[in-house]
Amino acid sequence: MEESDSLLKPEIRQRFETLVNQKVITADLLASFMNSVEKRNGRKEKKKRKQDPFANNTEKIIKTKTLINFSQSFQVWGRELVCPENKLESLSSLASSAIFNDPDFHFCKVVLQGLSIAQMANYFPKHNWGRYKGNQKSANSGFYSVSYNNPLVNLRLNKENEMTNSKEVIHLDLCLTVELLITLSVLNNEIPSLFFRTSAVNSHEQNICVGLNEGKITFITENIARHNKRMGVCLVKYESWMDY
Repeated sequence: MEESDSLLKPEIRQRFETLVNQKVITADLLASFMNSVEKRNGRKEKKKRKQDPFANNTEKIIKTKTLINFSQSFQVWGRELVCPENKLESLSSLASSAIFNDPDFHFCKVVLQGLSIAQMANYFPKHNWGRYKGNQKSANSGFYSVSYNNPLVNLRLNKENEMTNSKEVIHLDLCLTVELLITLSVLNNEIPSLFFRTSAVNSHEQNICVGLNEGKITFITENIARHNKRMGVCLVKYESWMDY
């Protein structure tokens, strides 16, 4: 390394060498000093991560456990409605945002068939389908990484964005949210007592929330869900193959 490229200026290096030669600085003293600096820097980094846990943009492997596998999805929806396992869209295992490994968000891997509400209403007619019974909008069949058990309860959009802080995270589509809730319910998985806000809107431009009420899929508006302090948000890791 050229002298001009060194982080230590010549005069600083000379002073350091003089102190070493005069035994003012010993190996033990130098090691103690470096240990102290390293610990102080470690505390600063830890504090920084605590204040902004999603600030690290280094791409990392997502450590996601599988909550709903193909056989479980097949168990709920039957042969006629499921996509063959080898044709399911794949979930990428890399991400830049730390939110996917944050234990507070409980991201989990699930198989979703992308069924339309009309298909699900025909298969499970006893739910409270209302005006959405004939909704034909569907989504991709594939592996999704979702977070439905998270701290985003009754928050305004700006506060939600503040907590997620990632372009890799979006809200789960309406039909996918319905399918997720029914699948979890049939498999007897624990589901938060919330109505999950989706990006879908009704004729009055109010966001539609969907949840389970007495075990049945029920649709309400964001205003009602928020008023009852039961508005949640189901997040999903965005993949390039998603059609919404």
